Amino acid sequence: MNASSRTPHRPRRLPPVLRTRRLTQLGVIETVLATVLTVFELASTPDDAFVGTALLAGATLLLVAGTARIPVAASMLSLLLVLAAFVVNAADGVVPLYSIFFTMLIVEIVAACGQILLGGSLACAHWALSAVDPQAGALSTDVTALTLVGAMLAAAFLIGCFRANHARQQERLRTSLAEQERQQRLELARELHDSVATSLTSVVMQAQALTLLPPGDGATHREGLDNISDSSREALSNLRTMLRLLNENPNRTSFRTRVASPPLEVAIARMRQELEAHSLDLRPTVDLPDDVAAVVNATDVPGIPGTTGTPWIDRDTAVKVLTEMTANAAKHAAPHTTVDLTCTVQDGTFVVTMVNAVPSRPGHTTSPDGDDVVSTEMGVGSMRARATKAGGTLEAGLTVPGDETGSVRTGEGPALGGPESRLWRTTLRLPIVVIKS
Repeated sequence: MNASSRTPHRPRRLPPVLRTRRLTQLGVIETVLATVLTVFELASTPDDAFVGTALLAGATLLLVAGTARIPVAASMLSLLLVLAAFVVNAADGVVPLYSIFFTMLIVEIVAACGQILLGGSLACAHWALSAVDPQAGALSTDVTALTLVGAMLAAAFLIGCFRANHARQQERLRTSLAEQERQQRLELARELHDSVATSLTSVVMQAQALTLLPPGDGATHREGLDNISDSSREALSNLRTMLRLLNENPNRTSFRTRVASPPLEVAIARMRQELEAHSLDLRPTVDLPDDVAAVVNATDVPGIPGTTGTPWIDRDTAVKVLTEMTANAAKHAAPHTTVDLTCTVQDGTFVVTMVNAVPSRPGHTTSPDGDDVVSTEMGVGSMRARATKAGGTLEAGLTVPGDETGSVRTGEGPALGGPESRLWRTTLRLPIVVIKS
């Protein structure tokens, strides 16, 4: 086997100077054209005027090359060069042949840089200076020449405006694509957090809860292992769904409509099971009208309301938020306390509220910002994003303690509920959609 067969073929890259991106950078093409014009200018210059013309042409070439970097200063210097040209022309008696083309290049670059007002003003100033006859020391009355110069400067200005507008459109397109990519990453991160990460967290907590049980409690151990198995299968199923969606067309990918959400009563039953595994009690209060209860507890709910007069709720969002509420309570609620869950309808809005007690420790703040007890960085942000996308709202934070919520179950240890506790309240509000005939 020769060396060429062992080494993978790599396409040869063009030198940086020959790359298209570099050739299309603002000012590069203009500098090349200015160089060609300078060569022709010097080739057609008489010997007696060569030195002055060469100095003036070289300064103009440098000015064209630097206009893209310093458009304002280059605009001012271009006017000074015109005045300098008057002095050289008066001394040598020779009028530069290509001075108008150099001026066009400078006007075009200034406008292409986005300096539209400056480019237009510069074009007008150079057109006015073109009417000056340095040899006669008077204004030119050649209407044809002035019209031709004005048309050339206007064309250069319009070309520069077109390039500036094209650059702005390209920048907006890049910004839009970057924002779309960022939104897709955020959506995928939220889905992974709300599905896979939540299930794996449940697995870890249930496994830790099993280690605290007495060795002889076989039935409880078996039930805990069954719960771990179910959570692991759910996490694996969600992960496979994410991987399958990533292999589809990104323009048609929607992470939030592919997994069927369970009925509300099933979700609450799972919440109770999850919280009991972490030594927490769930006290649900579901007070819903019959038509709303039928929708949230139906086995199969369509993605959009179908029957006239039938209410519809984004149950997928509600269940996902309930799952995140449960995970947060399991991780941060004070042990052996009661978690209150309320599901009601208020002013045509589906409202879900969860309240749980969190340990009150010395030195802890009463604000969720910077609190190391209540985690709000990812979970609350994900729930709030889901609620907003569904047309609802989500509020989360510490609230005033009370005796009705966060009560302590009888047991050993200091009191963690009531007036001595801190309560974390999360409230989800989702609109109820009703199609009218």
